[in-house]
Amino acid sequence: MSEIQENQKVPKVELASTIAGGVAILAGIYFTFLRSENHFRLVNIIIAVAFLTFVVYNFLVASSAKSVRAQLVQTMEQNEQLRLEKESLQKQLTQTEGSLRQTSSELAALQKECADLREKMGQA
Repeated sequence: MSEIQENQKVPKVELASTIAGGVAILAGIYFTFLRSENHFRLVNIIIAVAFLTFVVYNFLVASSAKSVRAQLVQTMEQNEQLRLEKESLQKQLTQTEGSLRQTSSELAALQKECADLREKMGQA
């Protein structure tokens, strides 16, 4: 099941759990205190349904938390890989900059030498 579908199910079950809990409390109060007959069996069934809904809700929340934890671990691994790649690229950049400076200085020296040779050729 995809995470989006799972996240959509959790609020539905949460609402059902809240409604079932509210109905269980109201029914328990009504059948226990406001009715003259003994309806303990009915109250027990209503409380059992509310409890079952609560258990399902907690299971869905727990499984959602597990998927979030798994995504967190995966993201941390990707972060570590990207950090290592960044360090490697920074080293390469530093080496390339050093090589560029060296090549620049060699080019400047060769241009100076070329200018000196042209000057000598012009004088001869």
